[in-house]
Amino acid sequence: MKKFIFILVCFISVQSTAKSENCVTGVKGERSFLQKNILNITRFREVLNSCYSAGARMFTGLAGFSPETLNYVDVKTFGAVGDGVTNDLVAVQAAAEQACVNGLNLYFSPGTYNLGDLSLEQYAISIHDVNGMVISGNKAMIVCRSTGSNADNQTKPPRIFQVSNSHNLTFNGLQFFDKGYSNSATYRGAYGIYIPVTSGDVTNIEVVNVHARSMLGLMYRAYSTSRFENIDVRNTLVERGYYGLILNDPRNLHTSSFRTDSVKRALFLTGGQFINADILSNNHQEASAEVLLKCYGIPLKNIRIHYRSDSSQSAGNAFVSLEQQGDLLGEFLIDNVDIDVDCSGSSVGYPVAIRSYNGSGVLETNTTKHWDNIHIRGLSAGTPGRQVQVFSTQSIPGLIEVDRQLDPNNFFAPYFPGFVRKEGNTWNYTITGPLTTATQFIDLSKFPGFPGKVGTIKVRSVMIDNTSSGATTNMNYQEDLLFVAVANNGNVNIISQTNLQKKSSTTTAVATATYSASANGINVTFSSYGNSLSTAYLTVEPFQ
Repeated sequence: MKKFIFILVCFISVQSTAKSENCVTGVKGERSFLQKNILNITRFREVLNSCYSAGARMFTGLAGFSPETLNYVDVKTFGAVGDGVTNDLVAVQAAAEQACVNGLNLYFSPGTYNLGDLSLEQYAISIHDVNGMVISGNKAMIVCRSTGSNADNQTKPPRIFQVSNSHNLTFNGLQFFDKGYSNSATYRGAYGIYIPVTSGDVTNIEVVNVHARSMLGLMYRAYSTSRFENIDVRNTLVERGYYGLILNDPRNLHTSSFRTDSVKRALFLTGGQFINADILSNNHQEASAEVLLKCYGIPLKNIRIHYRSDSSQSAGNAFVSLEQQGDLLGEFLIDNVDIDVDCSGSSVGYPVAIRSYNGSGVLETNTTKHWDNIHIRGLSAGTPGRQVQVFSTQSIPGLIEVDRQLDPNNFFAPYFPGFVRKEGNTWNYTITGPLTTATQFIDLSKFPGFPGKVGTIKVRSVMIDNTSSGATTNMNYQEDLLFVAVANNGNVNIISQTNLQKKSSTTTAVATATYSASANGINVTFSSYGNSLSTAYLTVEPFQ
């Protein structure tokens, strides 16, 4: 009788959601059939199965995937106990394999599933070769104890789930806990979801209503040339761990209601495109940056980060860092990044940092690696004048826009080395010098209306000689007006130039800026400097 009631409930649900007109007609007919002969359920089951393909798939996307759905495997059916004491590893592995081979969903009934010890490179559950699977827990907790040397756990970590060659995969309602995680030992712990180098293509992954506690990280995707696309993380919490998400070259990553608490690094991307991440962090633990966007020769493009932090414990570090590292093998580019950072409830040295490292991990003060179209806004309670810290000067200036609201104390640094900073209709450059050899290129192709533009460009130069202690010995100010024509092919021609004013703090060694056209821009050259510590600032108002 219980089985009949169960089938009848499923039947009504499927009948209400089936879209096929023929299926619905068949179900209605079968309802009449049941009324006539309630004991004959054989035909009823046949009709239910025929309707299932049109209706039962509606269940797979629902939160709290239910065992009442017909295409599931319950780990307890294979002998898992779920009491937190019994080692359920073998039973869970058998259930997962059954689900993968037969195209079924995997269900963890409420309980605590102990998977025992996991050593380096060991995984507990293999999810492979699936296309359309829901792994659901209804708040079931999956527990392991990672073992092994913490020094290797970044490249060879234990992991609960290992995923390969899979598509349309959902993790829903699970909890992960690692008894072996160490907050004091770097990289000591296990990952909840791990995608290895040899994973093959993994696409359309959902992580919903998941809670990871005391883990090395929730999800790790190792470097691979295979596709890793369409990742959606929402309503998920990671707490008391090292990483939230550490992903190599994801395409189309979206996070919403993604929270971290007492985590060192909420998001770590090594390459990637089309990223839209909303992150709320509490009690950020000390690390170089909680959101690290890093290029190791794989570019980062089209990134939007909305980050909010409360009660940070990392004073002196950055919340968001745009970094590049390597020996120029690959494409070193971070382009089109929009950062909205609100750390007004925290204390931090600088909310955003930009830096480059060589292949040995040594900070580069000058680099050929490139950042461009960086947009930064938000609120901060950081150190005045250090809201955006640029550690490395790039050889070809990129565009940076920073909202003044980021610094409520109006100590906003006016220039950023290696960048053109756009404020209103003014573009600002910093030339780190020495000006005895420096030439600054003004790329007119970044200005509105390029090419085919004719008009005036106003250039203001502040040229400074400094002593070894940083004291200014001589300062020169020069303002010029250039009449410029830009051909349709982008070539620039300076038709005429006029000096509007020139001032100097001394009567000797007056420095000079001169201009020459070069391809799609203008070169600014400095002369009459005897000091190797000289620097300069340029402001350019294009096409007035």
